[in-house]
Amino acid sequence: MVNPDSSVEQTRDVPAYALERICELARNGKVIYGGRRVELDIQENFQMSQEEVCQCIASLDPSHFRHSKLYPGRPKWMDVYCRAWAVDGQTHDLYIKLMLGQNVMTVTLCSFHWQR
Repeated sequence: MVNPDSSVEQTRDVPAYALERICELARNGKVIYGGRRVELDIQENFQMSQEEVCQCIASLDPSHFRHSKLYPGRPKWMDVYCRAWAVDGQTHDLYIKLMLGQNVMTVTLCSFHWQR
C-alpha cells in the first residue's frame, strides 16, 4: 500500500501515467523542463533542441519503463524510463524521469541525462 504522507521514497513497478498520452503530448511539442538542472543537462550534455527532446520522448515504448517514484514531500509520482540514445555517434543509456502536468496537457521532464 502507498502512503502519501510517508517520509520515505516510494517505488512501484507500474507506470503512473499512460505512455500513449505521454507520447501524444511529446509529438505535439507539449514537453516542459521541470527545472534548471534538466535544461542544463540537455543543453550541455546533448546539445539537443526542444524538438529533438520531444522526438525522444515520443519514441518511448513500454519496454523502456523501469519504475515509478514518489519522493517525500512531493504530491505526484514520476515515471522512470531508460533507453539507448545516440549523440555524436556514441550510444549511451539515457535516464528519463517525467510526470504529466496536473491538467494532463503537458509532460514535465524531471530528469534527462545519461544513466549514472
